[in-house]
Amino acid sequence: MLVVICGYTAMQYGIQFYVVYPQFVLQEQNSAFSQLQRCQEILEQELDQLKTSTESLALSEKLSSIMKKQSHDSSFGDFFSSRLRSVKPDAVYVYDSGKKLLWSKTEQHPSYGNVKSAIVNKSFSKKENGLLTIRKGISNKGIVSTDYGPMLLAAGNITASGQSYRSNGTIILAKYLTDGLVRKLEKQAGIDFGFSAINDPSFGAEKQDIINQMTSEGKVFHSYRLGNGIFQCSLMIEDVAHTPVVLLESAILSDIVINGTKAINQSLVLTLGAGGVIAVVLVILIQCSIIGPISKLIRYVKKVGNYFHQQGRPLESYKSELSILKSEFEYMLDRINRSQRDLLEQSYVSGMAETSSAILHNARNSLSPVVNGVEQLQKQFKEIPTDKFEMVQKELSEESITESRKEDLSKYVCLVSDSMAKMSHQTQSQLNSLVKQLGKFEEILCNQNTFRLPEKPMENIEFSELIFDAVNMVPEKHRSAAVIEISPRIEKIGPIMVQRVVILQVLHNLLINAAEAFSKHKPLRPKISIEAELEKADGQSRVHIRITDNAIGIEREKLDTIFQRGFSTKKKGLTGIGLHWCANSISAMNGRIFAESRGHQCGTCFHILLPRTQEQMPLMLEGEDRNGAE
Repeated sequence: MLVVICGYTAMQYGIQFYVVYPQFVLQEQNSAFSQLQRCQEILEQELDQLKTSTESLALSEKLSSIMKKQSHDSSFGDFFSSRLRSVKPDAVYVYDSGKKLLWSKTEQHPSYGNVKSAIVNKSFSKKENGLLTIRKGISNKGIVSTDYGPMLLAAGNITASGQSYRSNGTIILAKYLTDGLVRKLEKQAGIDFGFSAINDPSFGAEKQDIINQMTSEGKVFHSYRLGNGIFQCSLMIEDVAHTPVVLLESAILSDIVINGTKAINQSLVLTLGAGGVIAVVLVILIQCSIIGPISKLIRYVKKVGNYFHQQGRPLESYKSELSILKSEFEYMLDRINRSQRDLLEQSYVSGMAETSSAILHNARNSLSPVVNGVEQLQKQFKEIPTDKFEMVQKELSEESITESRKEDLSKYVCLVSDSMAKMSHQTQSQLNSLVKQLGKFEEILCNQNTFRLPEKPMENIEFSELIFDAVNMVPEKHRSAAVIEISPRIEKIGPIMVQRVVILQVLHNLLINAAEAFSKHKPLRPKISIEAELEKADGQSRVHIRITDNAIGIEREKLDTIFQRGFSTKKKGLTGIGLHWCANSISAMNGRIFAESRGHQCGTCFHILLPRTQEQMPLMLEGEDRNGAE
């Protein structure tokens, strides 16, 4: 027990350490990354302010007019001094349409002092930055690396109102990315962070390794734990030329892993404690309920054995707990044997009942066309005008009949005689058909003359003949319920090795079920279609029969149960046997039967798969549902 508890605790520890703990670390990293992203968003907001001011100045009519003057130094100074008080950029650069610097103004850098415009202009004019080649009416923003460190800037085309197709030049507003600006942004973000210019000589080797790792992994974020819940996070920012230029850094305090680790340790301690308590309770229960009584029984058996050995008497003669236990075991075994005999008897009776039900079902199906034929004969005999014929005979025997009347009556007699002769031939044909149907019924009874299902002979029969015989067996009242369409492709199937009587009964049963389904839902054109085709699977040939109707359909949840014994939708008569018998019969011929339906009022399609020769084993279509009998 102790080994089990220790093993369970070790397993829990492994799960917590290798599954849960990494999730805490990942969540902590995501939290740190989201905070550092907030810093990046603040930088973006600063760039957006520069971009807004740049676009406003670029569309100014006055700036466009100044660009056209020959001398514009003082004009530029006056223009920008009145319009840049709110933005307060550290540098303003104006270029003409030929990318020539016309005017610039640069404030002192907090670290570098005086800034040379020519050096900054060199960075702004680089082709890869694309600041002086932006399309007309378009502005650009971002970070540019200069000899004085990274600068936030926005560039826009100077375009006069109504002349969007023509660019007069480019204006650039820029700010130094300095510690002072970062402190200002920290207040807005509520997060302490710093930055390092990647091209700065003081950029350390450790930071360069971080940049190299992020570049090789295709990432912009990197973090590692310093200890005590502090994450050192780094975010790489690219310039307008998509080159890494700035590394944002922040030491972010996060207690997710610390609290998670505490929770894991507490959970393991509680698990181990609870396991120890359970182990103690189980040991006590096992000792009291199992081990104690067994030990007592063993001691008693030893005492009884020693006693009878000394007395020389058989053990059975002593009415002790052992003899009582022995008699109870014997009684239990006797009851088990009786239960087994009862189950065998019940199984035998159930088998006989099922066999008898199958026989009655087949007999009913075989007698259906016979009854239908007798009804047709009865209807034909009722149509014979015997009373009129007797009246004609009586009138002909009278002496007072005229010659013309006698001639008319003679013609009538001839016509009736011809009609009765034709009816006699039809009756003879129908009687022959009834004799044939009764012969099939007799064959069923002969094959099933005992309470078992005998093995029926296999016959090589033309497949189309089986289909037409099955359709002819359907009573007229069922055939009138729907149009039965037989695909001409069945003529190409050829002979098939099956049990003729069985397959006829199966097809007959499916056709009658399809016809009776139209009593619950009758579409505009009731139709039952019979299709068949040859299929190849694993080098073996089989026949795939489809009997489809457009009647009421079958609910999808019932498709798995329609072939079970006792399932039926009929409310009277011998029900719940037909499809179950069909499934068993098809399975006995190494075939399968299953049904498909899209639901209520969507019709049903029954599929029958039969090997063309019985040497083949049962096959299964890929992707079919196992609704048929196995």
